[in-house]
Amino acid sequence: MAILKNNIYVVLIIVLALIANFIIFSQLAKDESNYIKIEVQKGDTIWNFAQEYAEFSSKNNDEFVKWVVERNAINEGIIYEGQELILPVEENNEEFLLASK
Repeated sequence: MAILKNNIYVVLIIVLALIANFIIFSQLAKDESNYIKIEVQKGDTIWNFAQEYAEFSSKNNDEFVKWVVERNAINEGIIYEGQELILPVEENNEEFLLASK
């Protein structure tokens, strides 16, 4: 009991950090569920996706590419035919919906 009293602040900080991490990661997962998902076709590149879809995003081409690489855990910028990617374009984006018709 004496150890707990001496380290109560350390325990409290650890608990708060764990709660904060849970909130942050659950928010990231929730946000990504609203983004479009595409299947990579032969010849596709991340840069081509940025050029095609960045206008429907709040990101420029470089930011778009960086976001796609980070969120989809892409190693060395290599994508593969059949791979599913999440793109930073909201599914309910009116401009995107109109353009895709």
